[in-house]
Amino acid sequence: MDELLLNSNLRFYFSAQFISDYLRGVGCYYRRADDVRNGVVRSVQPILREKPTTPFIVLPEEARFAPLVKKSRFALDIGGTLVKLVYSTVCERSIGGEPEVLLNFKKFTVIEACLEFIKENWHDRVSDDVLHCTGGGSFKYAEMMHKSLGVKVKRTDEMRSLIFGCDFLLQNNEDESFTYHHEAVGIEYQYKPIDTDSIYPFLLVNIGTGISVIKVDSPSMFQRVGGSSMGGGAFIGLGHLLTSAQNFDDLLLMAEKGDHRKCDTLVCDIYGGSYENLNLPGDLIAGSFGKCSRIGKHFKSDIAKSLLLMISNNIGQVKRLFFFFADGNVIWYAIFHETNILWRFFHSQASYYNANIVVRYKLLEQGMLLLLGMYLCKD
Repeated sequence: MDELLLNSNLRFYFSAQFISDYLRGVGCYYRRADDVRNGVVRSVQPILREKPTTPFIVLPEEARFAPLVKKSRFALDIGGTLVKLVYSTVCERSIGGEPEVLLNFKKFTVIEACLEFIKENWHDRVSDDVLHCTGGGSFKYAEMMHKSLGVKVKRTDEMRSLIFGCDFLLQNNEDESFTYHHEAVGIEYQYKPIDTDSIYPFLLVNIGTGISVIKVDSPSMFQRVGGSSMGGGAFIGLGHLLTSAQNFDDLLLMAEKGDHRKCDTLVCDIYGGSYENLNLPGDLIAGSFGKCSRIGKHFKSDIAKSLLLMISNNIGQVKRLFFFFADGNVIWYAIFHETNILWRFFHSQASYYNANIVVRYKLLEQGMLLLLGMYLCKD
């Protein structure tokens, strides 16, 4: 399905800087590959707003969002590396009508810069207002935030916020769902309309520093059924030790250029081809980094590719092990960073492990999904 799908209740906008970031593979949130390449992100023109470099969404016209027209709200996810902020602003519609409420997403590397930004933009705050926070920093910086902003600081349950944000997007945005097809020409991202009557149950694979697999029966009924410590943290940490890369983006750029076959031992290296009795294709990885014990030069890009495959294969196996805990047949990903190479690996895993599993992906970065849910939670 190559045409643009857009629910009239929820709209997404991106700045020129955001599109530039997408093309460079940096910090992408909502996107459609073909739309960005063609310079058409959405079918309507963006509304002028305060921070043109900040991604935002327009909330639907519902009674629960009406108070935001008169009163701003702010929420924070304070992690060990980044501080992520969501806040509301109001813009006049381009063609008459009532004002539109925008939810804006912004990142900071230090808490002090974030608090300064909030002070400059949360003009109508009073002492009874509440700043909702999650993440480890919600404990560490609670007193600092209270003194700096003069508002109450309330910690919000991280997992509940994640599920709440996921539910909101699945209920309101038709093109939230897509499957990835690396072999397709020009239509790698194939969007699938969401049937809101059959969303539940599903399995949510939350990929952050580690991996959590969550069985979700409803916005209020969910449980963590398993996980793994081999996630984004392991990839970045091991990648730094093995390649001296300083950040996730550097590692991904290396991995895109690498050839894991120079580092990994494949089935064909052991058997001379496929092992048909066990249905093992020749290009299947039998041992990650198995060839690195040999004397010889290994390029950093090859190491990065092998490492990314090792981590993503672990995610795929964990996903499959817990898939049968869910009664439905859909898996959603909430991911810390999006790139074609990750979707390609996840798609190939689903095809290899179980052709009947339907894997659909979330377009919103995991941190922003968490922020959205935390922002919308009333308690």
